[in-house]
Amino acid sequence: MKFSSISLIAAVLAAIAGSATAAPTPHRPFGRDVDIYSRANIHQEALDASSSAASCARKIGWHELAKVHDHDAGRHSEHVQNGTRDPKRAEWSIKKSDQTVRRVEHAEAVILNLHASHYAKEQGMHKSAEHNRKIAIGNLKYVYGDTQNPHVAENSKTAAYETFANGRAASALAAGIHNDAAHDCVEASNCAAMMKLPQLAQALNGATRMNNREMQRHMYAMNGGRPHKLSTTHYAEATQKVAKEVTAMFKNLKKNQ
Repeated sequence: MKFSSISLIAAVLAAIAGSATAAPTPHRPFGRDVDIYSRANIHQEALDASSSAASCARKIGWHELAKVHDHDAGRHSEHVQNGTRDPKRAEWSIKKSDQTVRRVEHAEAVILNLHASHYAKEQGMHKSAEHNRKIAIGNLKYVYGDTQNPHVAENSKTAAYETFANGRAASALAAGIHNDAAHDCVEASNCAAMMKLPQLAQALNGATRMNNREMQRHMYAMNGGRPHKLSTTHYAEATQKVAKEVTAMFKNLKKNQ
């Protein structure tokens, strides 16, 4: 499997994370109706937010950004322990931590949708593959930008999960089609042998083996393994058609005897 496009996006996300480590100066209060100086636990809030942001950043591989949030967490921990206060710094840390968590959500959506696109492409579900690719690109602007949209990230992930679920369901259906074809080919092969047509019986045995092999591959994909092209069902349908014709021919001959 080739993941060149995924590796490229991962590199882009790493570059984005590096550009986010510079800390801008806070320029507005935490909330218009909230006096940050009256919030007794603001440093504990900042400590919790910074620790959470560091964990999220580290989870996705943004280690330099995680260090920034770890450093902030350490500063706010000192304020909590010493009873000192720097409300503006705390307010800035909470804002940037919340933004990091939201950016990580979009970054995760980018990677997840790219995986879904690759998965769909390998199954031959080209419309679904393109749909997920566009969703991934759409999330990139939120990773880059100053504003994020949690609903977009959540919906993007849902679309990817639906792609995987639909793919597994399609694999299950394909496995069933090949299984039915294999059974029909076995019956037809026996009929061909009784009609003294050894070459036809041998060909149908080969079709049985092929359908069984394809059935196993689709079952593997259904259970989370490597996806397999759904177009193999065309072979199953073609061999099943021949098998049914051979079986019908044998039954007619037997009936006319």
